[in-house]
Amino acid sequence: MDTNQNKTKKQDETYAKFWKERCPRLPLLGVTPPLLDIVKGELFAKKLSDQTVLHYLKFLRHVLNLAVRDGRLNRNPFIQVRLPKMTKGRLRFLSIEEETKLLEKIGATFAPWVRFAILTGVR
Repeated sequence: MDTNQNKTKKQDETYAKFWKERCPRLPLLGVTPPLLDIVKGELFAKKLSDQTVLHYLKFLRHVLNLAVRDGRLNRNPFIQVRLPKMTKGRLRFLSIEEETKLLEKIGATFAPWVRFAILTGVR
């Protein structure tokens, strides 16, 4: 049963491939907090974004949570690992001039819908 509903199969395959290549034949008990910190550093050294590193780590954390659930591990080593903190993106609003230009370019047919989206905060 697939319990991971938030990611695509292709993303899961990418993360699984990374961990299999990075830690071949490593038993579950060999996954330790120091090893996870080392791999986290390696991912950052590849100049990956905080969000991407977080995805790689969360994938393995999920796999290890399943191992705990199934009785293959007593506890998840991620309990002692700090995940990267995400910085919030910049909040920006259109100026009156930008909004006017946008509505003109969109045309009369869709302009009311775009205006509605702007007023209600729809992304």
